[in-house]
Amino acid sequence: MYSFFSNLKKCRDNSDLYPSIEVVIASYILENHDFIPEMSIKEFAKKCNTSISTISRFCQRINDSDFKTLKEECRIYNSFLKEKEVHRKNEKKNYFIDLNKSLLETEKLNNEIIYNQAINLIKKSKKIYFFGTSFSNILAQNASEKFMRLGKNTICPLAASSQNIEVKKIEENDLAFIISFSNNNFQMNRIKKYLREKKINTIFITSKKDSKNTKEIFLMVSSKIYKEFESPLIQEIAINYIINNLYLKYVENLDKK
Repeated sequence: MYSFFSNLKKCRDNSDLYPSIEVVIASYILENHDFIPEMSIKEFAKKCNTSISTISRFCQRINDSDFKTLKEECRIYNSFLKEKEVHRKNEKKNYFIDLNKSLLETEKLNNEIIYNQAINLIKKSKKIYFFGTSFSNILAQNASEKFMRLGKNTICPLAASSQNIEVKKIEENDLAFIISFSNNNFQMNRIKKYLREKKINTIFITSKKDSKNTKEIFLMVSSKIYKEFESPLIQEIAINYIINNLYLKYVENLDKK
């Protein structure tokens, strides 16, 4: 759900990177998601002043899906917003203390051996591909930018359709990063499946380990979250801690030469 709306926002907010009609369609969805579940594709196309085939191509490009899935994403999102208005807790938080606990736990979950294994993979890789969805894609872009500034050839595709194209370009001497707190959403599961089939070296930054594959390294983050908030107020910082710590250790390793 969030991945889909995040992709729409990227399209609307980066109008110079997308065809103008796609920006129009994305803007219409973001502004009218309440009504879209009841629309036919013909009605929707008319509202956007375009053709049915253009709508179908848009769905494929933005979310690697179809108009039926688009309607379902809007329906789920609308239902979720209504539920949150009713059920959101009014519980006081001590963010500093909770965040500190998360960071301390994250630090204890990883040792120098794991970091060194990750650094060795980064050093010997020809290209590094970073994958994530929604908020995790923002963190993936952050990591991609950081390692690009250290001279690595990094790629971080934004939309699901772009990820599905780029993952098929990965070669044996490349490296993949999967940044996903839950390590269990549809798009990342699809990416993982392909990487594992091709036996690609992969570094995970996640709270959940789901494999003992020798081609994979898991840099673990604390599982602490604020369940009543959908934005990753705790886990975002924990994941960034891992990214920044890996960056610093990689630089230290380079300086030893």
